[in-house]
Amino acid sequence: EVEVTPGDLERRAPSDLQDVFAGVTAVTIGNAIAPVQKLYLHGIEDSQLSLTVDGVRQPHGTFHHAGNVLIDPGMLKAVEIRPGVAAADDGPQAAAGTIKFETKDARDLLRPGETYGGFGGLRWDSNGNTFRETLGLYFQADGFEALAYGTNIDGGDYEDGAGNEIDGTGAELYNILGKAAWTGLTSGYRLEVSGEHVHDDGDRQIR
Repeated sequence: EVEVTPGDLERRAPSDLQDVFAGVTAVTIGNAIAPVQKLYLHGIEDSQLSLTVDGVRQPHGTFHHAGNVLIDPGMLKAVEIRPGVAAADDGPQAAAGTIKFETKDARDLLRPGETYGGFGGLRWDSNGNTFRETLGLYFQADGFEALAYGTNIDGGDYEDGAGNEIDGTGAELYNILGKAAWTGLTSGYRLEVSGEHVHDDGDRQIR
């Protein structure tokens, strides 16, 4: 079993799956374009793995030219990787193992005593003239907590080392994540709901 810890993610500040799994020799990421990145565990494609985000199984083959892990790594808290024969409670389609992604909650972003907060960011990449804007808002009070997060990425095709423009690499993607939870102050029971929407309008090559 291998784990990508919160400390690992904080140091790497990942922008895609390649950054998330940097240094994890068991995992290989194919393709440099985030929406179509394929994940391999010990050389076996992610269609043979059980992939979950916050405990929810992810469908395989959402689109035959897209990856099966459409997730914004900016809000990842940790990743658990279990290669090999999966346990019975890992569910179906886990022939080669399981990978469990966990996203951050409001309580992970707030210091003790704080009830609300937020952040925003702007990033520019010169190759492709790509802009990335992020915004997050969150609060917690009396056992309730909520979080809203969004990312927008817009840019042109990037160039390779020889200066050739690579068709189908331009970014035109946005992502919205919402989470809400309630934790019993005396019982300790926790109820959590979350939803994420990823939309990619970029042109992609067939192969």
